[in-house]
Amino acid sequence: MEEKKYRKSNLVEMNIILNKYIFFPSLKIKGYIDLIPKIKIKVNNEQKIIFKLTQFKKCEYQSEKNGKIENHSESSEDLIKSKELYIHLKDNYLSQKIKINFNFLLPGDEKQNFYPTFEYRKKDVNIFIRHLLTIEIPDIEVKNSIGVIICKLPEKKDNLKKEDLNIFKDKKINIAFGIFKKGRLPYEIKIEKLSYSLDEEIPLKLKIMPKDLKDIEIDSIDIILKKQIAIKGSNYGISTHLREENYNIYEKKYIGLSVKKDFLEFKEILKAHRYDIPDFTDREIERYSKFDLDFIERDDQRMQINPSINIDQFMCQYKVEIKFKFNSFFKSDIIENFIIDMYTMKPSSNDEDELKHLFSGDENPYFDSQIFTKKEEDNSDNDTDFVVLENKDFYKILNGEENNNNSNK
Repeated sequence: MEEKKYRKSNLVEMNIILNKYIFFPSLKIKGYIDLIPKIKIKVNNEQKIIFKLTQFKKCEYQSEKNGKIENHSESSEDLIKSKELYIHLKDNYLSQKIKINFNFLLPGDEKQNFYPTFEYRKKDVNIFIRHLLTIEIPDIEVKNSIGVIICKLPEKKDNLKKEDLNIFKDKKINIAFGIFKKGRLPYEIKIEKLSYSLDEEIPLKLKIMPKDLKDIEIDSIDIILKKQIAIKGSNYGISTHLREENYNIYEKKYIGLSVKKDFLEFKEILKAHRYDIPDFTDREIERYSKFDLDFIERDDQRMQINPSINIDQFMCQYKVEIKFKFNSFFKSDIIENFIIDMYTMKPSSNDEDELKHLFSGDENPYFDSQIFTKKEEDNSDNDTDFVVLENKDFYKILNGEENNNNSNK
């Protein structure tokens, strides 16, 4: 960091006040600056004000080699956008506080390598992307900076197919390297969409018909929301993960009688634990907006913000995983998954209306989300997490047909 970013002017104090501190790309940062002269000073009538948005990246971690701990650190500083504004003062002297309004348009998709704010820490790992708005008036040698939080937008799904949101398999089950045939396991998995905010519920439907299994049973079914954070690198010229952290941020296991029925339907709502979700209170935002010597250093008081991201240095990926485990030593698990794009948050104000259409698309037309909010009459007194289906109904589902009761699914 340039030292003059910290330097206090002996002549003028500058304060930066923003309307808010959390922003989406392509929208404006709005606010004002207060100029407070410490003494009466002579100035030019026309003053140039320079605005800069800077992005800081840092990736540091420890590894062990030959019994010794090695420290690794890589950082960069990128100018995302700059803008100059000219103002005219009433006279040639600055003797009392003045207020200067401004707005600063953020770049969007057209700006390469403009990433969302990101923060991840554990004892020996520190990864972050932070954003700093700096305002300078060169003529009177005053400069100040303030941190902002840049949200991640949903990824564009230009060629989303039915198969991306629906998994259908009629799987042959063999054990002992395929020597013994143990029947079939038809199942269908549907997810509502593939893009969610970090605090949003993820509805999932799973239909299974284990009745055609022979001498083998499903031991358990796991439904998991996973988060993977990896530091990238290479080993002998081959791309690899130098460090990888995996978390199950939601998990539901079905065992016992719930997996011993002939026809099953599960309706699961996945959601991250509260401590995995950013809580943008004023206190937390202040930790990101306050600019000091520690702005580009580790600060364990800051919350962790982990939207999906995949850049040269590191990645953060979310996955919904469905795992079938069998009661046979010779049969490995069956695992199906959906890769989920987790963005920071949804637009909430009128200023963000122009972006709201980005958050409403790509929903599964074969998914009836109302079943998660309404009570079904046949199961109003049943607290179990599964229902028994009719044989004919499930085969209609397997064949892509819809029965009258599920015509909207």
